[in-house]
Amino acid sequence: LARLQAASADLSTSQYFVDADRNPTPQLLLLAYYDAQAKRVAFVGADFISSGKLRPREDSFITPVGVFEHLPENWGYRAEGSKNSKGWRGLGARGSRVWDFGYQQAPRQFRQGVYDSQMRLLMHATDPDQGEPRLGGPDSKGCVRVSAAANAFLDNRSILDRHYEQIAATDKERDMWLLRRDRAPVSHPGSYLVVGDSAQGS
Repeated sequence: LARLQAASADLSTSQYFVDADRNPTPQLLLLAYYDAQAKRVAFVGADFISSGKLRPREDSFITPVGVFEHLPENWGYRAEGSKNSKGWRGLGARGSRVWDFGYQQAPRQFRQGVYDSQMRLLMHATDPDQGEPRLGGPDSKGCVRVSAAANAFLDNRSILDRHYEQIAATDKERDMWLLRRDRAPVSHPGSYLVVGDSAQGS
């Protein structure tokens, strides 16, 4: 709650949000609910994630700490389920949701050392066979990796789709193809991803 307030998040209404803890032992996604009337946060559930891990000679970042909002200006997409040269479905199985939080500054590995650079911050599933068993510790190239089950839950319940659901309700002419047609939204969807690091007290 303190991090949301410090980031001037819109807390005028009750809402769900996701807190990603990049503490390496273990790394967790915490689903929480902010009660605007009581002005308190309630814990809902948790699952393992993976955040960024620096790799020499690879385009990798440390996942940035902060409060990031899921806005229609950064329209997400769905995974194609295709495999890369190593046999990985990097964004998960076909149809898995990819949430886009826009360009952010984050530490990146260069030949001369580690410096801040620009990355596209995403939250998405990982390869169900090779990547998912490794969730719980740093393993991604900077994005927040979640399990297939968490991906499906957040997607089906519109946990971070507050702005998207508002558009769907008010603009009947707009094609909201990104939202599942069979979804069952929670009563108060949110839009914030909070990334912290409990190992560093942030």
